[in-house]
Amino acid sequence: MQKIKLFSPILLILLTIVGAITFFFTWVNLGFAPQFLEEWFTSLIIGLFIFSPLGMLSTLVITKLVSLFFRRDSLSKKILIGALIGCTMEFFISFIVVTINFGFTSSFINQWFNAFLKSVPIGICLGLLISFLIKPWILNRIQKFKTAEQIS
Repeated sequence: MQKIKLFSPILLILLTIVGAITFFFTWVNLGFAPQFLEEWFTSLIIGLFIFSPLGMLSTLVITKLVSLFFRRDSLSKKILIGALIGCTMEFFISFIVVTINFGFTSSFINQWFNAFLKSVPIGICLGLLISFLIKPWILNRIQKFKTAEQIS
């Protein structure tokens, strides 16, 4: 029961972030076309099972790399981590959504690059949100869970 209390809010946040990003990308690429919901749902499912692990892994790698250059926690360190997380998220999600919507055509690189550029501002905002609020909240929850487990 404790694990459900720990992970259900984290999974809800993950679903919200991936859902919002894939919704935006599908809308940018297709507009509200008749196949919009089907394409968005496909992107959402793939995003959850492919993007989420990649996103978590890249967040850890980015944090470790930036920590090599910034020893102490600082505002500039959090901003840099957030911006890099946002760009990385948009890189992966734009690739997934453009691949699902258009496939690997001769114009794939242009379509992917345009989708990536359109979404980078949103990605950076989400990355900053993750860096400043979500990541510390998740780490705090995990620490409380570990402490509660050690007590019992």
